Amino acid sequence: MTTAVRDLIDEFLDTDNDILPAMLAEKVVATWKERDPEGFLGYLDDNAVRLIHDEISKRLSRRRHVSRVTARSFARQAASIFSGGAYDAEQLDSFRGAFSATYCVNDDFTQRRVADMTKADHLYVAKSYEHSGKRDLMIGAFHSAVAKQIKEGQTTSDAMDEETYLRLMGELMGS
Repeated sequence: MTTAVRDLIDEFLDTDNDILPAMLAEKVVATWKERDPEGFLGYLDDNAVRLIHDEISKRLSRRRHVSRVTARSFARQAASIFSGGAYDAEQLDSFRGAFSATYCVNDDFTQRRVADMTKADHLYVAKSYEHSGKRDLMIGAFHSAVAKQIKEGQTTSDAMDEETYLRLMGELMGS
């Protein structure tokens, strides 16, 4: 990405208004096409593989999400059956396909279907989620602590300065 495009993005980001990334991206692209159509097409040509890679990664992530939702629903149905509930074969059949979900199974970012994963693959995935889960919990605790400092109707900048915010972040997240 060129410096001119980074500056263009910054131009749109430098606002006190809320930011909707999708709408902002549309504005940046429209302005970029208008100001430098050849540069825009060159960027797409130079970055096509990365852009497609990012889209593939997003789709795999969405599939994992659907698979997890399916697995939770399946577990609830199975628990109901084992506790004396009614067996619903049609509902259980709707949960099929969880084995086709893919996960990153190594440091090379190899994606593998659940059906084909080894013990080592499952342990790698478990460790990855454990690590990201701990980070998510820390971020959640930090924002809960910040929220306690803010009265109803206030914003963060009403309740504290940036130095206080950063000090609190360092205390809670070790940064």
